[in-house]
Amino acid sequence: MTMRPFGLIIAMVLALPFARAEEQAAPSEQAEQIEQIDEFGSRSTGHLLTPNNVTLPAGDYSIGSLYLATGVTDKWTIGTSPFLLLGYEMLSVLSRLVYDLSWDERLGFDWAYFKTYGSGPDRDYKWREGCSTSRSTYCRGSSGRDLNFQSYEMEAMAGRVTYNKIIYEWYRLNVSTGYFHYFNDDRPFSFRMDPQNSDRYAISLTSLHELRLRESLFFQLEGGFWGLNYHTPYYHAGTSLALQTSRFLFQFGLSSTFAPSFPKARARKFASYDSRMSIHPEFQIQMFF
Repeated sequence: MTMRPFGLIIAMVLALPFARAEEQAAPSEQAEQIEQIDEFGSRSTGHLLTPNNVTLPAGDYSIGSLYLATGVTDKWTIGTSPFLLLGYEMLSVLSRLVYDLSWDERLGFDWAYFKTYGSGPDRDYKWREGCSTSRSTYCRGSSGRDLNFQSYEMEAMAGRVTYNKIIYEWYRLNVSTGYFHYFNDDRPFSFRMDPQNSDRYAISLTSLHELRLRESLFFQLEGGFWGLNYHTPYYHAGTSLALQTSRFLFQFGLSSTFAPSFPKARARKFASYDSRMSIHPEFQIQMFF
């Protein structure tokens, strides 16, 4: 299945329910509304696949397991991910820019670039596009069995557009569409999976539901689709629980990208997962300054 990625993204964005005209508030009211946009209270940045448009105030910064970042302005945060660096030998640059549509609605733009570094003995084997549709000796290895990749090798960029709205004071909805492009995919990755075609990109459409259970206790539920342009698209689902104080955020959970209809005969083993399912930790310990 082949799609024009940018045309599909535009269509998804136009289909979102926030495409309506808003009356302009008076300048004094706008200042008050900007202060109200974060009244939901959660300092979590969302899940690994679905953002929630939370940014750091200008001049503030955060150090933690998921990201090291600073607020350039109240609406623009940039940083990098220690999680990717230490867990996957992957350098990263992260950016989030948001725009307030109203006091309870926000539109966000996330951009990321990441690239693995270093080399390992098992990186002598290469995963090429032809292997996604071929059962050749090269793809299966000299032993006649599928290669079992134990490391990652990746250079990619990702862009995501996210709309969120505070539906109730205790419930915030986030809807996000993303485009991931892979410059180098010699190694499969948990957010690359197995396209079963020659596309060097992946398109996602997901939602994240945030519930405030108590003053500082939050529950998140994620669901959607990954690889809409893949021969066999994947489902994506996840959940997490977050506890925060005035200075710390602790978030624990997991998400999974899976395809029950993926042909078992074509499934190959990758580093800690295979073509049919991957698991992503939704883990954060962040300190704010």
